[in-house]
Amino acid sequence: MNPQTMTCDECRDELARRAGWKHITEPTDEWDADTRSMTMYPEHWIRESTHDVAYCHPYPPTLDGAAGALPEGWWWSKFETGSAGVKWVSGPENGFASVTVYDTGDEITDRYRLALCCVIAGEKTT
Repeated sequence: MNPQTMTCDECRDELARRAGWKHITEPTDEWDADTRSMTMYPEHWIRESTHDVAYCHPYPPTLDGAAGALPEGWWWSKFETGSAGVKWVSGPENGFASVTVYDTGDEITDRYRLALCCVIAGEKTT
């Protein structure tokens, strides 16, 4: 897996998986404690640790979705590097840039790639 070459959808799916979401592609019926009845769920996403259910992807293909995927406490910036082109960089709060993604002109995909790289970098430091 190389986040630098993954599509936006691949990054979103991997971020959701790492956040504990599971994609259920077949309709299921489950007990709904709120309504005290069986509920038929169409294709959906579920986070078993919190019992959250989402009927659309937990990370929408938007700039807000990409911003929400960045780990808490991480900053990001976009800058021109001269001969190397434009890059997106990120790092932990009060830290130096530790993650770099080249700008492809597709800001949503670039920022999802950056978020995934940050999540992976954060896992390696814990």
